[in-house]
Amino acid sequence: MANPPIRCGEASHAAKLTEKQVKRIKEDIRSGRVLREIASEVGVGYMAIYKIAVGETWSNGAGRLIPYRSCAIPPSKRDRLYAIKHKKGASNSKLARALNTSESTVARAMRDAHAILAARVHRMLLTSGSQEAAMERFHLTIGEAEGLVTYAATHKLPKRLESELDDE
Repeated sequence: MANPPIRCGEASHAAKLTEKQVKRIKEDIRSGRVLREIASEVGVGYMAIYKIAVGETWSNGAGRLIPYRSCAIPPSKRDRLYAIKHKKGASNSKLARALNTSESTVARAMRDAHAILAARVHRMLLTSGSQEAAMERFHLTIGEAEGLVTYAATHKLPKRLESELDDE
């Protein structure tokens, strides 16, 4: 007994989009439109549009339409991002879009930067004994310095970040 033919595209019984709609969606993706906006406009879920964008469905040999996201932020860039986030109030989602990475990657980088800064301030406070010196060195207000020292005292620096603290 032979298997029934596999139906692709509009021929599939589960198809929610037409060839014409998919063509328009692909144009929108290539032009840089936000996938969530396209999904709400067309009336399908975000994942349907995402699967088209990465070439999982409706690819017709075209492959991936959006670039792979990077999944790591180097320490030098992470520290600059942390400063931007806290001095200018940029959101994780805005930073993620600018870096072409996920919000969770940015959030992890922000946690790492915060933990390292807290450990550095705490270490300087222990060695010099002067909170003012730490505030001046790291350009902090008294409230920020106290918050970082409290954080360092209550949270152990992850082992993967200890080498960065030693590089200071």
